Amino acid sequence: MFKVTAQDGLARCGLMVMKNTSSVTTPTPMLYTRRGGCLFLTPDNMDKLRPDAQMVQINAMQFIHLPSPDIIKSIGRSVHHYLGIPSWPVFASNRDPTMAEYFAAKSSSNTAVYANLYTGGTQVTPERYMQAIAALQPDMYVALADEVPGDARPKRVGQSVDRTVKVRQ
Repeated sequence: MFKVTAQDGLARCGLMVMKNTSSVTTPTPMLYTRRGGCLFLTPDNMDKLRPDAQMVQINAMQFIHLPSPDIIKSIGRSVHHYLGIPSWPVFASNRDPTMAEYFAAKSSSNTAVYANLYTGGTQVTPERYMQAIAALQPDMYVALADEVPGDARPKRVGQSVDRTVKVRQ
């Protein structure tokens, strides 16, 4: 749930209430992670960044292979506990903002999105992506989409839109 607490023109501040009753005020920075770990920060040092940082970002695609959704599920708890940050809300994206993932990549298809992972490139179907999301149990996640770089040609952008619609059906 999102509740607007202040507004100035089109800009809004608000409160996001998560499923586990924690809340996050917006705007807020998210702590970047690589495969779920905050670089150079232990969980006790992360807590010192509050209240400025209130949420942790993970790339759900990094949990497609190793550790796989089955490994995360075998723990019997969410990714919060797997990473040792049970009190932090977790936002799962489907891209790593620090990696150029589009170069020399194979094309996505109408049934899967191509993703470059640390283990190499792979086709990720909606079912496979949602298996990872279900195992991770993040507080929020981004839907799977065929994303393209900002300088993509109009034809490729059109294919991306068509494929995203088909993948979600």
